Amino acid sequence: MESGENLIGNVKKLVKRIANLFVRKQKVAMLHTGRCGSTVLGDLMNQHPQMYWSGEPFERLMKLDKSLSIKEVDYVIKEHENKRISAIYSFATKYPTGMHLSKDCINMKIGPYIEHLKSLGYKKFILIERSNHLKRIVSIEKGRVSGLWHSSNEVNKTKKVVIDPLKFEVGINVYLTLNEYFKQLDDDLAEVKSNLNEQEFVCINYENDINNDPKVAYKKVCDFTGIEYKSPQVKLKKTNPFPLHQLIENYEEIKEYFEGSKYAWMLDE
Repeated sequence: MESGENLIGNVKKLVKRIANLFVRKQKVAMLHTGRCGSTVLGDLMNQHPQMYWSGEPFERLMKLDKSLSIKEVDYVIKEHENKRISAIYSFATKYPTGMHLSKDCINMKIGPYIEHLKSLGYKKFILIERSNHLKRIVSIEKGRVSGLWHSSNEVNKTKKVVIDPLKFEVGINVYLTLNEYFKQLDDDLAEVKSNLNEQEFVCINYENDINNDPKVAYKKVCDFTGIEYKSPQVKLKKTNPFPLHQLIENYEEIKEYFEGSKYAWMLDE
């Protein structure tokens, strides 16, 4: 027999599911690379009375090193949809090679995954891109070393990290050179855009829309979903508000590695 606690929990889930059949108007999928301001934007979205952003439901599962079936993917997505009653629901997927879509998690290519989301009722997409790949991977490495991925406090000091340009971990036990990885990021972004038409997605650029004022990105999301802008509070602070030469221990090596390449501009302070 079901315990009283489980019964109450299941009743609450059922109530939310039924309520969302009447209340929910839109399901919006967020696609991003990670370390691109997605969490700060998601936090702003959650402050809007009509929105619920559930974060990254596949992040925890990626660490299990297990290839999910379509049925399991659908279960994860639908399980998070009804955790809260809201007119607009959104969740995030990290689309780059080696992340949530890898064979050890969702196990789908970008195009088929987007089409599958559409079949589940996701008719709109938020695409977050970060132009400077180098600053992004420094943020990744800093997080790995310090364990600090997000902060609500100002960060006033930092420790430098060493970046190996010939062997950077892009996924669980997946390594590429920085040139290979940056090209892969460019290719993955192009593939995402090729599978969406202009009416289906809003493009958020970290450098232009989040870096200086995350409310710019939030306003674009409000406009895209057709809801009234409600002024939110930016609670999260930058974890690496320093120039690259203060963040990278082997800065000169990285500078030499990219010299003359299409990515050399990313070292500009």
